[in-house]
Amino acid sequence: MDDDKYIGHLLEEMRDELRAVHELVAGQPTRVEFNELVRNVDGLTQDVSVLKVAVADLSQDMKVVKAGVSDNSREVADHGHRITRLEAA
Repeated sequence: MDDDKYIGHLLEEMRDELRAVHELVAGQPTRVEFNELVRNVDGLTQDVSVLKVAVADLSQDMKVVKAGVSDNSREVADHGHRITRLEAA
């Protein structure tokens, strides 16, 4: 009788462990789902590469704009100085 209880206890523990394994395996993506995820990640990687190039281009463009604004700012200051001298004369 004790052997039957022991075996019953072991079977119950094994059933609980099998349920835990089943839950773990059931949560894993299927091969098709996994392959789709890989394709999506590959697409995102390509998109990030394109964005990096675009950001580098924009950064270069902003350097040109900044140089132009700085140049215009110097010219405006120079004109302001000239106008002040002309008004004073």
